[in-house]
Amino acid sequence: MQAFFDLSASRSLVMGGEGPIPLSEILAYCQMFGVNDVDERGDFLRVIRAMDEAYLEERHRQREAAEETPQR
Repeated sequence: MQAFFDLSASRSLVMGGEGPIPLSEILAYCQMFGVNDVDERGDFLRVIRAMDEAYLEERHRQREAAEETPQR
């Protein structure tokens, strides 16, 4: 979980909000923390990507809801 929060800071902004966590940042994180086994890296990548996808979907839903809310 901490890894996801750490990596979230590396997002770029794209039109419409936040972009995904770059693969290069995920791999750099693995290297920094000694995740060298190919299978472990693959598992880590899948978990971070799944969390990232869920996060981005929720942020998109929140933006849409805010746009539908009438402004005063």
